[in-house]
Amino acid sequence: MSPCPQKIQLFLWKAMRDCLPTKTYLSFGRSNTDTRCPRCHSPETTIHILRDCPWAKEVWHQSPGILPLSFFQWPLQEWLRNNATVNRTALPHHPPWQVYFPFTCWKLWLARNDRIFSNKSRSQHSLVYSAVQAAIEFYFLAGTIKRPLDLIPQSINWKTPPYPFLKLNTDGSALDNPGLAGAGGVLRDHQGQWIAGFSMHVGIATNNIAELEAVRQGLVMAWNMGVKRLHLELDSKVVLDWLTSSNLNYPTNILPLICDCRNLLEREWEVHMHHEFREANGCADALAKRGTHLRSKMTVYSECPNFVYVPYVRDLSGLGEIRLCNPSIVVSVV
Repeated sequence: MSPCPQKIQLFLWKAMRDCLPTKTYLSFGRSNTDTRCPRCHSPETTIHILRDCPWAKEVWHQSPGILPLSFFQWPLQEWLRNNATVNRTALPHHPPWQVYFPFTCWKLWLARNDRIFSNKSRSQHSLVYSAVQAAIEFYFLAGTIKRPLDLIPQSINWKTPPYPFLKLNTDGSALDNPGLAGAGGVLRDHQGQWIAGFSMHVGIATNNIAELEAVRQGLVMAWNMGVKRLHLELDSKVVLDWLTSSNLNYPTNILPLICDCRNLLEREWEVHMHHEFREANGCADALAKRGTHLRSKMTVYSECPNFVYVPYVRDLSGLGEIRLCNPSIVVSVV
C-alpha cells in the first residue's frame, strides 16, 4: 500500500476493486441513466476519471514523475499496483513517486466531484500544484520516512538576470536512460517576462544527450533572436562540466554535441553559464517533458503555454520550492 493518509488508502482500495461511485458503477440495474464524463462525454469509469480522460492525461503529463511508456496502457488494477510501488524520485530529496501518485489520484477524484456536485472547475496546473504540496507535506511531516538530520530545508527560487542580460534555462528529459527523450528551454528578460520557449523531441537518448540538445537548441534560438548578453542556467552539473572543462574524457557519441555547443558559446556575444537546482528550473523541465511526447520535431512558444503556467507564475512571483540542502551550501543558495 502506498504511504498516504488512511482516507486515501480507503479510496485506493475502492479504486482497486473498481467500486468507486462513478456514473457507470451507479448505473448498474438502472435504465436511462447518464453515464457520460462531464468533461469529455465518454463513459465515466474509474480508470477514465483517474487516467484516461484527456483532462486527467494532461494532469499526469504535468506531474513531477517520469511516466513509463506503458503508463496509459495498463489495465486499472495493474496500473494502480505498479505506480503504488514505485520508490524512485524525479528530484533529489523529494518524496518518491509512490507518494505523489496516490495524492494525484485523490485530487483527480475530488476535482471530478467538484465539477459534478458544485459545478466548480479548476485548472490542471492548480491540481498538480496542490497534489505535490500535499504529498511533500505528508512525506516529511506525517509520513514514516524521516529526512536525514544533517540536511536543512531551503527555499530555492528562480532569479531574474541583471539588466541588460536575458536568461536562458534549459533541461532534458528521458523516460528511461536511454529512452524516449525531450529537450526544452525558455528565454526570459530581466523582469522575468517570457520571450520565447521551445519543446523538442530528441528520440531515443540518454538524459545527458537530451540536456546537451536543450543547450544547443536554446543557444541557437537566442543567437537567431539577436541576443548579445545571456545567462545560461541548467540543472545538470555533468553537462556543465563537459561544456566548461577541457580535461575530461567524453563519450565519443556526445563529442559532436559538445563541439556544437562550444562553438555557439564562442561566438561574438557574452554568455555566462551557471548550475541551478532543479527546483528553480521548473519551466524548462515542463517544456522538456512535453518534448518526449511531441509527434513533430519541435514546437516554439512565443507565449507561455498552459502546461508551463504554474512554474512560470511561481518564478514571476519569486516563490520558491523546498529543497533539503547540506548545511555547507545553504548560504550559497539564499
